[in-house]
Amino acid sequence: RFARVTPIPAAALLGTPWQLETLIAGDGATSVQGDATLILGSDGSVSGSTGCRTFSGSHVIDADTVLFTTFAMAGECQEELSDQDGLIVNVLGDGFTTVIEGDRLTVSSRGGEGLVYRDSG
Repeated sequence: RFARVTPIPAAALLGTPWQLETLIAGDGATSVQGDATLILGSDGSVSGSTGCRTFSGSHVIDADTVLFTTFAMAGECQEELSDQDGLIVNVLGDGFTTVIEGDRLTVSSRGGEGLVYRDSG
């Protein structure tokens, strides 16, 4: 069976400053340390932070998936934030799907990991 792919609601997704609140890995969810953010620009840009490093690049939206076409990291991570940094980079860097409910954005990777952001604008 085939199911119709629901397009990402770009108007709500693009240009919104998102603040990361929850990390999802396996069966568990943990809170975020530091100031982790995400902004997907309507011009195809991307910027944000993992809580210890910043990132920038560009993205495209393909049906229900956001793909980064360029992705560069800057800065150093403290040891206590390295797992968080790694999870965020893995989820965002490999292409992800999104669900927006109210002021929350849930980002999910193909591997089942996820990130839950809140609109901070």
